[in-house]
Amino acid sequence: MAESFLLALPPQHSRTIKRTLQLPNNKRKKPKQARSIVTVDAILEAAAHILRNEGIEGLNTNKVAAIAGVSIGSLYQYFPNKGSLIAALIELHVEEELTELGAVIEQHNFLLTPELIESVISQFIDIHLRDLQYTRLLHEQVTYAESRQCLRDATQTLEVLLANMMVVIKNGTWGLDKATRKAFIVVNAIDSIVQRSIGDDREVINRESLIEELTALTLGCLEL
Repeated sequence: MAESFLLALPPQHSRTIKRTLQLPNNKRKKPKQARSIVTVDAILEAAAHILRNEGIEGLNTNKVAAIAGVSIGSLYQYFPNKGSLIAALIELHVEEELTELGAVIEQHNFLLTPELIESVISQFIDIHLRDLQYTRLLHEQVTYAESRQCLRDATQTLEVLLANMMVVIKNGTWGLDKATRKAFIVVNAIDSIVQRSIGDDREVINRESLIEELTALTLGCLEL
């Protein structure tokens, strides 16, 4: 295996990666005081519980408030409607996803290698398989505008991260425009294929084969 592209990223670039793996602030009101944080956490836990056990049809603000043990007025301070609750659940899911992917990158010392790419793809797939039914339910709710924006932000976050890493690893042979195009193709191809595979009840491809094929696709596109 060629090792000419095994280049350690400088410390400042590593810090940039960590900052990049954060979603931009959205318009949803977020708690600052400890008591309010506990309230919001209870609301989201209740919403997730209902979604897992009763599906989207069983999710409504009154039921969430009752299970969370808060008043409906307290719930509406942070979540004015069902759509905002779902968007918050998706945002939480995405933030956990980015945190886990960032940890994998850090474990590989920010070296963009075939091993890192395979590990990131494996982790991305496992995140979705870990709670498959719940993940499917969340991704079926992207009709809500806030949910779509959150998923777009996550995708763009990963695109920017990969493009920046490619510019460094290519050591000047790739400009940012080319790196950005390649990152767009890779990130969206992986995301679309994984989403399609988890949403399909047919056993078209198993986990190991999916990892192998997506890794090969990525290495080819990035010319590694």
